[in-house]
Amino acid sequence: MKLERANHMKTRKIHYNSKVPFTAIAFFYAALGSHAQQAGSPDFLNPLVVTGTRSERLLSEVPVRTEVIERDAMRKNQSRTVADAIEWENGVRVENDCQNCNFQQVRLLGLPGNFTQILADGRPSLSSLASVYGVEQLPIALVDRIEIVKGGGSALYGPGAIAGVINVIPRMPTETGGYGKYEYSTMGGEPNHFLEGGLDFVSKDASRGMSFFTQSSNISPIDLDSDGFTEVAMREVWSGGMRAFLKPTSDSKLTFDYLYLNESRRGGDRLDLPVTQALIAEAIDSELHVGGLRWEQTVNDRFEYELNLSGTYTQRDTYYGSGMDPNAFGNSESPVVYLDLTGSYKISDDLRTTFGVQYQYENLKDTQPAYGRFTDQTVNNTGVFGQLEWDLAKQWSVIGGARVDSNSLVDHPVFSPRVAVKYNPLDELAIRGSYSSGFRAPQVFDEDLHVTQAGGVAQVIRNDAGLVEETSNSFALSAEWKSADPIRKQPFVLEGNLFFTRLNGTFDLLETDDVATPEQEFTRVNASDASVYGVELNLGYFITDELRLDLGLVEQRSRFDNPSGDFESRNFDRTPERYGVAGVTWDSAWCEVFVGAKYTGPMEVPHFAGFIANDVLEKSPSMVTWDVAVSRIFDVHGSEIEVSAGLKNIFNNFQDDLDQGPDRDSAYVYGPRFPRQFQIAVKYNF
Repeated sequence: MKLERANHMKTRKIHYNSKVPFTAIAFFYAALGSHAQQAGSPDFLNPLVVTGTRSERLLSEVPVRTEVIERDAMRKNQSRTVADAIEWENGVRVENDCQNCNFQQVRLLGLPGNFTQILADGRPSLSSLASVYGVEQLPIALVDRIEIVKGGGSALYGPGAIAGVINVIPRMPTETGGYGKYEYSTMGGEPNHFLEGGLDFVSKDASRGMSFFTQSSNISPIDLDSDGFTEVAMREVWSGGMRAFLKPTSDSKLTFDYLYLNESRRGGDRLDLPVTQALIAEAIDSELHVGGLRWEQTVNDRFEYELNLSGTYTQRDTYYGSGMDPNAFGNSESPVVYLDLTGSYKISDDLRTTFGVQYQYENLKDTQPAYGRFTDQTVNNTGVFGQLEWDLAKQWSVIGGARVDSNSLVDHPVFSPRVAVKYNPLDELAIRGSYSSGFRAPQVFDEDLHVTQAGGVAQVIRNDAGLVEETSNSFALSAEWKSADPIRKQPFVLEGNLFFTRLNGTFDLLETDDVATPEQEFTRVNASDASVYGVELNLGYFITDELRLDLGLVEQRSRFDNPSGDFESRNFDRTPERYGVAGVTWDSAWCEVFVGAKYTGPMEVPHFAGFIANDVLEKSPSMVTWDVAVSRIFDVHGSEIEVSAGLKNIFNNFQDDLDQGPDRDSAYVYGPRFPRQFQIAVKYNF
């Protein structure tokens, strides 16, 4: 196997103990909220969006509440991956769930990662296997913008989009040109290297074009507490791909996409030795292929349709082991095929219907012989949907629809109605309400495919034989005021969003350890019903033409009806009741500056025995991290050179009670994704 080779990257022992001044938390209580980090221009008030309707519409017109992260904002806050970009969106948390391999997941408004559907240009492109590390692997080089729909309201997306949809819109070439970028950074005193490039070709009549991109990063392993075991895993990632389009006629378009990604990742100890000579090793070699074809045709003024065909293939070689285990190797592979035929018919100027059928096939083969786990799961889901968009009057618009899904793991079809309403009592005020239902089939999820090490043994998750689908009903009500202040005449957005999700038959993990086996077993069962509810507050304000302020705060509760899990708690673990983001963007003629902060309130975190004597449900402290980024663009003979520098997690506010040694609970992590890091970059646009 590929993982049998020795990993040459060596860990250095570095310890941090600095803290952020806790008074920074007061900053968030004085704020109302934050809006997406978009370009520093009043145009941010009304961008074009596609996620809620499949057709390009102004944000102000759509009943489905949508938030947009523009490419320009990602450049200013120096995001490298999709994970970096979305964590600046209020209500979105990207968390690190493992000391060894840094497995990460996305939480939308308090719901765990497998409640969220991640799309690439409207298509579900990450399998359960690819999702284990995918959100951090997706390169920013392919991204034009990211649209986020929290909760439901649209029947266009699958039943699993309970928490919402994160739709990554790839770049479409618009003119011939290209760019190259090199970034050097240090984290924990160790060097990291990052390369990015793109090349676009577009014909003079804009009827055809091609875009190529590549991105690579080399991240050194970091040992923060000098115990010989990493907190930041070694990663070597390379990705490349292309997008091409052809317009045979003025009314048709063919688009082709392809992404290839290769990553080698390892954490634990003795990284300079083979994995079988380490006390703890989590090592993953993975490959991801994603390809897609889209045909769009406008038949006449009333009818148009599109056909999507995409495929994903993920392959992984792994070693999840401890105590120099010679048998902890594994192999996983997962092909996914997705087919989508969607039509849209304009009944009148005010009435439009969208209808279609979607089919998704996913096969997962996961072999972990050392832990007696052999998974061969095939999931087929066929969904039929219809949606009606109706502009009732100047003040009212409605999107109503439903879908019926037939899932091979559920013994009956599932009907999911969804509706979204927008009311404009004033030109400046938009009130939106939505309802959606959905379900999660009893399948293997991404966290099952990551084997956590705790107390020197592996933790393995299996589904209960009687596990049935989990169902949900979600409601949201938001009010958004877009206007200009009466004194300075600067634009601003003020928004409040109430949300409530009711979960029935929730999936939960119970420790069901068999002492006769070397691993520690957990079983997923249907547990108590639960409710997730709260309020999200957002403010985006141009203080001057050059200076923009974004503030955000979420106050929420995620509660089981009855005590649940091994610790008999009613609270969802790893879910703070209060969290928020803030950012200031300054666009001057001389340079661009971004200063941002992320606040995470206390939360309950399971802490299993090994380094500690007994299992404990810990309560984490509040944490604030601050970032700053500065960039300047120079014109050089018709081309541009951009020089940028940044400091992430300025005060190095990192978890200070990490477990140590070979018996640590590697999942006992709750702090920021990374310690302090400095970066400097040069980008050449031509």
